Amino acid sequence: MRRVLALICCLALLGPLSALAQGREEPGVKAGKQMEILTAPPDPKDVPVTGGKRRVPLKLLDTIRLGMTDNIEVKKGILDRATSVENLLLAERIFEPEFNITGGYAYNAGSDQDNRNLGVEVTKRLETAGRLSFSWNQANILDRNAGSTDNQATLSAKLTQPLLRGAGITVGTAEVVQAQYSEAQEFQSFRSLLMGKLTEIQAAYWDLLLALENRLSAIRALEASRNQLKKNKMLIQAGRMPAADLVQTEQEVARNEVNLLNQDLAVENANRTLVNLLDLNETIVILPIEGFIFRAVKVDYQALADQAFKTNTNILTQQISVKNAKLNLKLAESNALDEVNLEIGTSQTGSGGSPGEALDEAKNLGSGWSGSVVFNIPLGLPRDRLQQQVTIAKRSLIKTKLDLHQASRNLRQSIRDRVNDVERNLRQIKIGQQSLNLAQRKYDIQLVKLELGKANNYQVLLFHRDLVSAADSLHGSIASYLKSLAQLDELVGTALATWNIQVVKPVPPHLPKLNLKGLEVPAPFK
Repeated sequence: MRRVLALICCLALLGPLSALAQGREEPGVKAGKQMEILTAPPDPKDVPVTGGKRRVPLKLLDTIRLGMTDNIEVKKGILDRATSVENLLLAERIFEPEFNITGGYAYNAGSDQDNRNLGVEVTKRLETAGRLSFSWNQANILDRNAGSTDNQATLSAKLTQPLLRGAGITVGTAEVVQAQYSEAQEFQSFRSLLMGKLTEIQAAYWDLLLALENRLSAIRALEASRNQLKKNKMLIQAGRMPAADLVQTEQEVARNEVNLLNQDLAVENANRTLVNLLDLNETIVILPIEGFIFRAVKVDYQALADQAFKTNTNILTQQISVKNAKLNLKLAESNALDEVNLEIGTSQTGSGGSPGEALDEAKNLGSGWSGSVVFNIPLGLPRDRLQQQVTIAKRSLIKTKLDLHQASRNLRQSIRDRVNDVERNLRQIKIGQQSLNLAQRKYDIQLVKLELGKANNYQVLLFHRDLVSAADSLHGSIASYLKSLAQLDELVGTALATWNIQVVKPVPPHLPKLNLKGLEVPAPFK
């Protein structure tokens, strides 16, 4: 028992927030010295397997690789990411010429004519919000009574350019810029998904380790209470203990048996959670093949806060929202102006006995030009409505800036809370180690007193409970410390960089990929 508890006292930590994952330090994080003693990985026999299930040994690094590859939410996020990139690529092509083939057939029974036509239309949007178009139409009119055919060809070109409302490069390129903003926000959402799953997978792995440690502690507590029951029976036979005290020990054995059943259930639940995250078969029982390792981490709040304002997904998303709100205000102001449009065009129609003759007659397209200026000045209620849209856009911009300010304040508070969690959990581990040592000494002393007849059985049982409770508390502090490091890493927005996970931008129609080649075994395990 002493050997077991001595090993528990050396439980340690693996914090992937800094050099723990890549052998390097992140801004605001400094790794302490590594302890020389590592906890042994869980023994396969300590992982209960029933009902035809099979054990699958996994390291933390392998677990992360599986999660980033097979997790269902990650797969769905990759599909959404591909759609977002394709939408942006299409939006950026709006200034390319657009070609359309037109045609039709019309039958007129009253005049006994058939009208057949075929044409091509080419339009191009301009960055100044104007539109340039060109069209060619070839018509063939058949008079069934006369048996004659009339061919007509029409060529036309037109330029339409707004001069006030909806004019200018800002308005003309707004659709592209808004698509870029939307794609940038989606990318931040994708980063948030990946970092959230990365944190969730790490937490599930450590929760499984914690459940296995607690189960092992429950097994040893049950063994110790059974051994104590045997000793008490011997003491009763020797007349050194009243028979009534045996009930307390028997009750403790029963209590430990119930606790072991609860720990078995906790291991099963923790395994199921991790299996679901990795999208593995439900018949698999994951066996962590790494123990904990102690590496104290010193965190710098100010450095982490400065880094977070560069990499936190929520802050970056809010900053994009402010830019988009500014653009919407400019569009609303442009839409509130008077409508004045300039139209310049030319058109030529030719006819002949054949399509070629008709086209030759119509090809002198530039022989006549026409131009017009069309205006529409809203008054009264229509103008008030347009001005209201400007006011709404201004208010929306103010609200968006307030959202960014509020998000910044919340981020600073959240980082402060996470830093406090890391520091508090580290202190709890140190206190927990001391508490476990004291509980072990108390229990050993009480056992000696019991054999000498200077202590009663009830005190021994209570001290043993304290010993088990101290061990479980230490286990919980270790798991909380590891999870608080991962949560802080996610909050700052550096989790992907910590594990060197890169998002490869897709080239349609291919899907985006996660580059996991840079994943390395954490420095303490090299």
